[in-house]
Amino acid sequence: MSYYDFVPVDSVQRLIKAPEGRETLKNLFVIEPSFKLKSHVHVSSGDKRLVSKSGWHGILLLHYRDSEGFPVIPGSSFKGVVSTNFLALTGEAEVTANLFGATRTKAVISKVFFSDLKPESKEIEEVEVLRSWRPNIVKKGHVKFYVRKAPPTEKYAFMECIPTGSVVKGKVMAYNLEDLELGGLLVGMGFGVENAIFKIGYGKPQGFGRVQPLGVKVYEVKLEGFEFKKEVRGVASSIEKFKEKFNDRISKFANIIFAGV
Repeated sequence: MSYYDFVPVDSVQRLIKAPEGRETLKNLFVIEPSFKLKSHVHVSSGDKRLVSKSGWHGILLLHYRDSEGFPVIPGSSFKGVVSTNFLALTGEAEVTANLFGATRTKAVISKVFFSDLKPESKEIEEVEVLRSWRPNIVKKGHVKFYVRKAPPTEKYAFMECIPTGSVVKGKVMAYNLEDLELGGLLVGMGFGVENAIFKIGYGKPQGFGRVQPLGVKVYEVKLEGFEFKKEVRGVASSIEKFKEKFNDRISKFANIIFAGV
């Protein structure tokens, strides 16, 4: 039995034939999501350190940190997961590229900008990780998701992790969103999906990187006189509008996209 599954999409390449104009500002949103880590999460800084633990000599994979020394989930990783989820939920590469940007034959700037997801403390834990399976299996016109734990392999290393149970928070700035896009952006984070968990970082086939949506605040920023003011924006109708349009796909694939390993 495979530990990953595939969701069909019309293309995995972000191409846009007729992008929406970005010249005029129609609206501006500040989205403040929070998530709870259901397992340890490791996003590599790319640096390693030699360590000796209980007679075992090997490497320690260092977690990515921000300028304040907090182990954070980078905004680029956060965006990558949400945009992949959005693509799988809609099945439409051009709709996805119009929202999250494209860089191939025609460069189009994203309409959404993601901050890092930051925990409340600098606490970090060093945990053992096995050597990852690296399946070369791909399926044209499909997106891969990990849906089960992989068979165990040999010991590989230790890695620094944001601990299980940590709450991480961030911000997403978005502009010129259609109501459907706002709803889809939130559903791509797991909001509005029962028991949603998405996965991020290293060791996903081993059960690491499980993230559960906790809550979200959405504000619309408006110009009043010479000041910008934030107004709370209700999003239930936007989420329902997106779920209604893509109901067939959500019913069929949500359990794959948001599977808890």
